[in-house]
Amino acid sequence: MDDLLDPSNVPAPDRLGPDDTFRFDCRPDLPCFNRCCRDKMIPLWPLDVIYLKQALGLDSDAFLEQHGRIMPDPTNGWPIISLGLDPENVCPMVTDRGCRVYDHRPTACRLFPLAWAAKVTPQGKQDEFYYRLDAPACLGLQEKRDYTVAEWRQDQALADRQDDNERVETALFPAGRRGVEPPDPRQVQAVVMAAYNVDVFRGFVFKGGFLEKYEIEPGRLEQVRDDDLAALDLGLDWLAQVLHRRPALRPK
Repeated sequence: MDDLLDPSNVPAPDRLGPDDTFRFDCRPDLPCFNRCCRDKMIPLWPLDVIYLKQALGLDSDAFLEQHGRIMPDPTNGWPIISLGLDPENVCPMVTDRGCRVYDHRPTACRLFPLAWAAKVTPQGKQDEFYYRLDAPACLGLQEKRDYTVAEWRQDQALADRQDDNERVETALFPAGRRGVEPPDPRQVQAVVMAAYNVDVFRGFVFKGGFLEKYEIEPGRLEQVRDDDLAALDLGLDWLAQVLHRRPALRPK
């Protein structure tokens, strides 16, 4: 993912902590308005897919078919989902007035003009920081509005998104991405279904033999039936179980 890099790739002087500051402001009157929404690979985390498909009134399978692009991570071969661009290489969510799904925009869009780098240490802790993206065409970087990283996280409602993203990362790569073996086709299918296609995963839970293998509390099961976030939560537990044999679910 573009916003989840190995920290060793970013020089120490460029790393930003919560109290470090940067300048940025984005407004429709800037000549570059909307230019950042073209010619970009916009990675989608599972929570991004959920909020976008809800905003567009689609189920997750239809959203992925119409707007998702699946590609292998160049470092390890595991699947990455990105937002498909239109024939002119522009984000299909952008209009002359800005993003039509702004309240539900992906994590990467909320982070801009920053990116987030993180990895899981051998001790199981998250080593993370932020850094400025190289965006010479962005005039917003020349504005005189200052933010600390912590203020930007709050302003862009990033905390909950990144907490969830870290859980996804831990479920898929408990020891970090470096050195991970490439997945086989069945593992790719499992990750795409359980982490990104919650409606298909929900069908797997209730109609695909899932409940014949696992004992799920009735209250949790009812939440999964109606709540996409609950379905994602169960999907991540299932992935931890089937990919890494971690006892996240109780077998029957």
